[in-house]
Formats: sequence, C-alpha cells, structure tokens
Amino acid sequence: MDRPEGRGYGPLDFLAPQTNGDTIDQSGLYQVRRSNYASFPQTGNTLSMHIDFWPGEAAASALKPRVKSAHLLKTRTDMKSPQNEFKARFFGLPKKAPDFPVTTIVIECDSEPMQDMDFVCIHQPRDGV
Repeated sequence: MDRPEGRGYGPLDFLAPQTNGDTIDQSGLYQVRRSNYASFPQTGNTLSMHIDFWPGEAAASALKPRVKSAHLLKTRTDMKSPQNEFKARFFGLPKKAPDFPVTTIVIECDSEPMQDMDFVCIHQPRDGV
C-alpha cells in the first residue's frame, strides 16, 4: 500500500489512503457526529461519510438539510438518496467496499449539514411502544 506523506496522521499515516485524505484535510468543525459505522467530516454544504465498517447499506439519521446528491468518492458512482424527516438513506452501494480501510460517500446538501437527534427521539413514531 502506498503511504501518503505529510497528511498529519502520525504513525498511522498508512491508514489514510490518498483517496479520502483531502476530505479530512480540507474539513472543518462538523455538526453531524452520530453513527454506528461512520464519521462525517464536513466542508461547507458537503458532508463526507467515512464508512469504516462496510454495512452494505448506509443511512444518516436526523440529517436536517435536504440531500441534493450523493456519490462514492473512489468510483464516482452516483447513489440514490431518498430522505424523510428522520433519515437519509443511500442506495447503490456495492457488496464489497471499494476502498480500504475507509470508504467515503460524498453527500451534497442544500445547506450546512446538521443532525437533530432530539427531533427524531421526540417525533418518530414508535410502533407498539
């Protein structure tokens, strides 16, 4: 594996493939933080969903702005991204992760991405609970 030089990840530089490095290096503080299998660096209205456990499907819960588009960073493959008031889902993922150790979905939103877990907890219907 090629080692990206000068990325600032310390002794684990080799874990940050060139493909995903810019989505980390160019990001600032971000508001979307909660996921069981991903982290979310952000630059402006663009959210980079770094998936480190390949689930075969992906979703971002409580994402408040509308998703305009989504694609896999490594392959540039466009993805379907239906969204309701509780989550955005991303369809069209390959069975096997296209990049290692992290695969990135680039998510373009219509405004700055925010996550409102309180809204989901209060308003999402609970069947039989």
